[in-house]
Formats: sequence, C-alpha cells, structure tokens
Amino acid sequence: MYKSKKTYILTITLIIFIVCLGGYWLVNRMQTNPADSKNTAVKTGTQNQYIPNLQEDKFENGVFIAADADKWGAYDGRSDLTEAAIPDSITYIGHSTFKNCVNLKSIIIPNSVIRIKDYAFIHCTGLKKADIPDSVISIGGRAFKDCTSLTEVTIPDSVAFIGIGAFKGCKSLTEVVIPDSVKTINANIFWGCTSLKSVTYKGKVFTDYNEFNNYVSKLSGTCVCAWKGEALIDAAVPEGCTAIGKNGFYDSKSLKSVVIPDSVTSIEYEAFQDCPSLESINIPDKVTYLGESVFENCASLTSIKIPQSITAINERTFKGCSGLQKIEIPDSVASISKNAFEDCFSLHSINIPDKITAISDCMFFNCSGLNEITIPNSITSIGGSAFWKCTGLKSIVIPNSVKFIDKNAFEFCSGLTDIVISDNLTGINKSAFNGCTKLKKITYKGKVYANPEAFFQAAEGCGVKIEYLID
Repeated sequence: MYKSKKTYILTITLIIFIVCLGGYWLVNRMQTNPADSKNTAVKTGTQNQYIPNLQEDKFENGVFIAADADKWGAYDGRSDLTEAAIPDSITYIGHSTFKNCVNLKSIIIPNSVIRIKDYAFIHCTGLKKADIPDSVISIGGRAFKDCTSLTEVTIPDSVAFIGIGAFKGCKSLTEVVIPDSVKTINANIFWGCTSLKSVTYKGKVFTDYNEFNNYVSKLSGTCVCAWKGEALIDAAVPEGCTAIGKNGFYDSKSLKSVVIPDSVTSIEYEAFQDCPSLESINIPDKVTYLGESVFENCASLTSIKIPQSITAINERTFKGCSGLQKIEIPDSVASISKNAFEDCFSLHSINIPDKITAISDCMFFNCSGLNEITIPNSITSIGGSAFWKCTGLKSIVIPNSVKFIDKNAFEFCSGLTDIVISDNLTGINKSAFNGCTKLKKITYKGKVYANPEAFFQAAEGCGVKIEYLID
C-alpha cells in the first residue's frame, strides 16, 4: 500500500514536470522563431507592436528582404535596417511600414509595387535616395515626411496622385521634377523643404513657392500654402480658387495678411491655425463653410466679421485668439460648437444670434475679459464649463427658456456678484457655481438667495433635479 502510494506521487510529479518543461519549450520557441508563431513582436521604440503572421527576417548579401512590406507598421522602429529590398510579390507598400527606420539608407522597390501608402517611410532620417519605379500610380500622404537626408527622388510618369505633405520636412531636397501624369497634387507636398530651389511641373520650372502654390491652386481650385510657408508675410489666394484647403496656411508664423477672392466658398479645417502674426482677414460673402480650428491660436487677430452666408461656427474656430476684441456674428448662424471661443482673453462682449439653441461646452472657456453677454430666449441649455473662469462677468441673466445648466458652467467666475436664474429650470449640476466667491445675489422665481447652497435647496424644493459632479 505504501509502495503503491509512493509510486503514485512520483508519477504525478513526473507528469507535472513534463508538462512544465513542454510549456517552457513552446513559449521559448514562439519567442525565438517568428515563422512558427501566430504573432511576433516588432520593436517600436520602447514598445512592442504585434503584427499577425510576420515573416521571419531574411538577409541576402547584407540586404534585408522586406517580405512583409505590405503590412501596416511591419518594420516600425527597426533601427537595425540599413538596406532593404522589397520582393516582387508585393503590390503596395503599407501604411507606416518603414516608419522610424532611422538608419535605413537605401530601399529597392520592384515594378510590382503600384501604391506607396500614407506614412510609408515617415521619419526615415537616414534615407538618401528613393527610386520610385514606373509601376507606381500613387504616393500617399506624408509618405516620405521628415526624410531629412533625402537628396534625390525620382517620380515616374506613371504617378497620378501625390498626397498631402508627401515630402514635408525633406530638408535636403534641392530640386524635384513632377511628371505631367500627376493630376491630383497639393502645394504643401514640399512644406518645410528649406533647401528646395526648383520644382518642375507641366513644363514650368518654379523657383518661388508662391508661383508654384498659385499654379497648383488654379489647377485644383484649392489653395494650400507651399514649401517655405514659415517665411510668408503677405499672401493672396489666387483668383478662381473655390477653397482654402485643410492646413492651407497652417503654422505660417510670419503671415500678417491674406487677400481672399470672392471665388472662395469654403475655408477648411485648420486653414489658418497657428498663424500668430495674422492681424486681419476679410471673409468673402460667398463663403458658406468655416472648418474646425480655422483660426485657432491666431493671437494677433483683433477683429473679424463673419458673413451672412455662414450658418455654423465649428469647434475651436477661434480658440486661442487671445487678441480678439470684436467679432460680429450674423443672424444666419444657427449653431456654435464647443470650445469655439476658448482662451479669447481680450473678448469683452459678444452677440449670440436668436437661432442658437444651446451654449455649448467650453464655448467661452477662460474668456477672462468677457464682461457683458446677453443670452437670448432661444437658449435651452448651458453646457459644461461654458463660462469657466470668465472672471470679468459681474452679472448675468439666464432667460426662462433655459432648462438645464451643466457641470462647472460658471466655475471660477470670481467677479460674478449676481445672477438671475431661469424660472423654468429642470436640472442643474451642483458644481455650476464652484469658485464664484463673490456671488451673493441669486434671483430665482422672484426670490433672492444669498448663496448658491440656499438656491440649490430652494430649486430642489421646486422639483429641479440637482446633479452632482462625477469625476
């Protein structure tokens, strides 16, 4: 009996040992032999990015064979790669495939490749030359962005499309020939190419960014600032352009004035964002669309008139316009989105059109100079942090149309002394008046309360739902 029990224990112990040993072998094999595992890790900076079914690394005569060049981020951050060749089984170079391969100096692209996708070689700072075969029909957005050592690039006659910022920040490029086959192109494909002396396109040689910009703008109908935008002081959008494109004059630090022709009907996303020297701008009457963040951080902009053709002010349109003192909003505007006037410190007063039904979240966030505002009877709600730290406000009347006041709506309005609350209020967050240290007069349903707590008790007694801030 004792012997049998001892044998049993030894058998169980042996089985456990074998199972553990087998598990250790399997895990080790998966880590050291990527070809036999379902997933393998590719080092990306300080992290590991897992790519399904990644091929085992293969070198021929010291040249890396990029068998997975069509997979998203396949070789992201591979600092060990200096030369690479893409096999002719690949039809496109994937999104971010060679991103951050900072020591990659040369790449062989076969004739099987027809597309180079967005960000394919972004931040390949060691790449000196890119021979693009005549099978390629499109070069994606920011495909070669910040390839700072790239001195030469060949764009074949097969290419029809070059995406936004394709060669942005290629500071060593001196001249480029764009074939006539290219039908879709943005002027800012060469943004930040500070050594670029000439661009040849459609039989013309451009040595000035404005000339190239204007020519491309006329062809496409969309104006986008070009390769040395940081030195731009005065600009004129070409006649006939119907739009100022996404990031059109983005980060033009020296830009002071822009002339926009009547042909323009759309000013798109971030068109003038981070133009701190821009002092004035005239928006034509035919413009029907202003994209998000159009004038964000235009700190020198002091006044602006919005035409009647505009029906909406989008998110962050004037955020960070710290010098903005006056803005005329027409009655045609039916919506103003969140953060629209955030950090407009110099804005003293503003008219809100009667078509607006809500004060959006953070609409006047940190507008410390705002000392006068009339909320129209069309407003039904006041969003979270809408007037956060509007320290210049001393009094405010919330009309009876307002039914809800969200969290932190008037938080840190330290100059606010009296407020009239809507009689028809159905809900309010208890954090609405946090930090309003001078608030001593709150009028609600004909009665005056000396502090927020007394008002909240009275409002709750009238059936108003008191909400509490939840982090």
